[in-house]
Amino acid sequence: MSGPGSAILVVEDDDDWLELVRLWLKTAGYKDARFASTGRQALRMAQARAPDCVILDLQLSDTDGTEVVKKLRAAPGTAEVPILMMTSFGAERASCLRKGADYFIAKSPNGEELLATLEALFRRRDIDARLKRRGDLAFRPDTREVFVAGAPAGVLTPKTYELFVTLIEHAPAPVSREEL
Repeated sequence: MSGPGSAILVVEDDDDWLELVRLWLKTAGYKDARFASTGRQALRMAQARAPDCVILDLQLSDTDGTEVVKKLRAAPGTAEVPILMMTSFGAERASCLRKGADYFIAKSPNGEELLATLEALFRRRDIDARLKRRGDLAFRPDTREVFVAGAPAGVLTPKTYELFVTLIEHAPAPVSREEL
């Protein structure tokens, strides 16, 4: 699932940057953000519960961020999780991408690029998964699956799915019996 209901793992060893990213994500409505200050801690957290996205600093106190990327890519539960590298070292961009990162942004005191990149990343995943979204609701037309806040809610029958989509498309306005 994607958007503000998504689980994001932020790996940053600088307390000031960590708090800044925490504030940006909270302000943007991302409620399921977890934070790690070392590569080792990040790997444990990702193995315990795979995130929908990892925001990873390149230089960590215990390891290089690209080593964390390599280990995430090698693990079955996290091999396909999008990884966004965030660092002050712009010259490392190509190297990070070649070593397995999906996106790269330079650290900036303005969180706009980070949030826009997350939006694009999750929008692309929704398109790839053929998901349609309305707030915390997401649904997949080809299978009639419905998700609430990123969690599977069920599979609807064809008629129930038609009613569901009609109500969602008209929300918050009421829908008359005749329209249904």
